Amino acid sequence: MSIPVVVSMNIDKQNITQIGDMFSLMEQRGWANKDLFRLEIARVDDRLNEINYPYMFKEYELLLELMKIFEKINNIPSNYKIVFLKSTFYLSNLIKIHFNQYEAGRSRYHYCWSTSSLYDGYYIDSSLDAYRCPYSVGRKEFNIGNITSNNVNLNSWMNHNLINRNDCLICKLGGYCSGGCYLTNQIDRKKQCMEELSNFNGFIEEIFIPELKKFVNI
Repeated sequence: MSIPVVVSMNIDKQNITQIGDMFSLMEQRGWANKDLFRLEIARVDDRLNEINYPYMFKEYELLLELMKIFEKINNIPSNYKIVFLKSTFYLSNLIKIHFNQYEAGRSRYHYCWSTSSLYDGYYIDSSLDAYRCPYSVGRKEFNIGNITSNNVNLNSWMNHNLINRNDCLICKLGGYCSGGCYLTNQIDRKKQCMEELSNFNGFIEEIFIPELKKFVNI
């Protein structure tokens, strides 16, 4: 029997060295470059602004660290991907530093697949309440209906995008951020916007411009 296996790593400033260890383990166990095994690299984050964890990377910071780490690793396996790029994904993809991330379920001008109409799926808890995003499962204030009554409604999530937000349409970051995370938006909209702008500016200054200069030999 062939059973596909996905291992996900949530990376912060304390455990980032384990990426290299995981690649070594994949090589030792014969998992490297195998279609039935995939490693997903994500980042520890705080969508609901609750934990104030001091060791979190910003999106661009983790991307920058991965660029440094991957330069030192030989025989990087092909069966891995990162899964944390949001506002910076399209520009990262443009300059080929997306580290195998793909956004098949994400429409343009949407922050993530949860607000995209390409997928109709949702998560279900033990009470058969439905949730659109895995970060919200079990938080009753974010449930979108109960499957026993056939009243699951995705509209509040689907309407969260660039086109439906006037403030995003006039924002210089709107086309990249597209309203940001729907959950974080409900908790602290102002803080979310500031953090998205800080992350994007860091990406432009520390990654995009230096990489662009390499392309044009400046």
